[in-house]
This record gives sequence, structure tokens and C-alpha cells, in this order.
Amino acid sequence: MCYPGKPGSTKAAKGVMEGFAAHLETEAKLEKGALSAIYMNEEKPALEHLQESKPSYGILSLAIYLKWKAAGTKITPIAISEKGESHELTERFHALVPATSTRKGLADLKGSVVTSCFLDDPRFATKIVFAGALDASSDVAIVATRMFLPALRLCADEKPLPDGRKLAAVIVDDAQLKGLEGLPFKNKLKVLWSSKPLPTPPFVAFGDAQGTDLSKKLTTILSGMSSQAAGKAVLETLQETSGFRPVPEGAYAGVESAY
Repeated sequence: MCYPGKPGSTKAAKGVMEGFAAHLETEAKLEKGALSAIYMNEEKPALEHLQESKPSYGILSLAIYLKWKAAGTKITPIAISEKGESHELTERFHALVPATSTRKGLADLKGSVVTSCFLDDPRFATKIVFAGALDASSDVAIVATRMFLPALRLCADEKPLPDGRKLAAVIVDDAQLKGLEGLPFKNKLKVLWSSKPLPTPPFVAFGDAQGTDLSKKLTTILSGMSSQAAGKAVLETLQETSGFRPVPEGAYAGVESAY
């Protein structure tokens, strides 16, 4: 599982990932230890793991999926993540600015500094998140951060970054936007812009794993997790998804083409 920008660590998630693998083993009627799982929230170690350990399957952020596929990795989505209580198959990014900002839309961010946990890949930011309306390599200065709450506080209070630059906006995902509810500085921020709906992270098969009996079995098991008590309990520990579903036809075609 590779979700750059998300919280936690490989060590902290060890028990959760072991529980996920054990559930899949049980449901697939595999012997104990047949499956293993690891969580990473940085691309570099995840890419090294991919190249050295050659895993058969992965759950990847949309950005990582598109980047690795474009780089030539043989990779096929076999399930799609569901998000939230309504089990949505899409999610969006949002630009938050100070409530007092006079900016009217995304184009007004040209020449400014924005920060995010998810825009390390300028190509993904430009072509997918901003849909070509901004060039992340030239129109804006993107500051990558793993601590989005401090960045939001700076933005809300219209205070500069530690390097002295003024922060114009923070790009967050749906989960981070929802997480602002109840925070004392929420009313000092407003949504300037929201991206178009984008497909949620895929469960993928690497190499020749796609189309195997195990892949078909895993797709069926994943798709039924949210409707059974044991599966639902495992999903709650994963936090990033409320379920899985077989990939609808063309779900990733648009973003693959755009990227």
C-alpha cells in the first residue's frame, strides 16, 4: 500500500497490514503466511520495494498509479477503492485560501506559493489535479509538506512560511477538508476551487498477476469486505477506504489519457 502524503509510518501500520493480509488469506483459503502486506507513505522506499521484492499486488494513490504506469510498469487495476459512508468511487482536491482572500478562482493563484501533501509530482498536479489550468512547474511554487494542519494555520492567519514567502493556498483532499470540521480556525478559511471528480485509488496487479485465479478470487473477496462483519472491521483499521468494488469499465481511462 503506497499513499504518499498520508499520515502514519510503515512501522506504525505493521499490525494493520498484517491484519489485512490475514483476512485475505482466510477468505481465500490460503495457508497462513501466504500473503504479506506493507504500508508506505513515501514514493522512494515504495519504488525500491517494487523493484527489489516484486510484489504481485498493491493499493496505490492515484498519483503513484499514473506515474508508475507511465514509466512502463506493468500494472492493472483489478479493484477500485470506495470512499466514505456513501462508498463513492471518486474524490476531489480543493484549494483553501484565507476567508479574506479576494481571489476568485484557480487562475488567480498564478505567481503564488501553494502547499500540499499530494503534489510532489508536478505532472500529476498540472495535468490531473489542475486539469491544465495551472502549470505546477512554472505558474505556482508548490511546497511539499507532510504537516498540512500547520500549513493551514499559517494560511488562515495569513502568516508567511518559515522561509518568509507568503502562502496563498493549501491544496487538500476530501478527507482533509472533512477533517477541518470543528477546528477553531476553520472559519478563517474558504474553498477557492475544487477539482473535477477523480477516480479513487486502485487495487492493482503487477506484472503477470492480473488475470490469475488468485487475482479473480481477491477481487471477489475485496468487493465483499464492506458487507461482512469481519471485512468491515478490517476496513475500519485501514481508514483510507470504506470498501472495494470491481473496476467499472473506463474508470481510469480519462486520467490515464490526460497524464
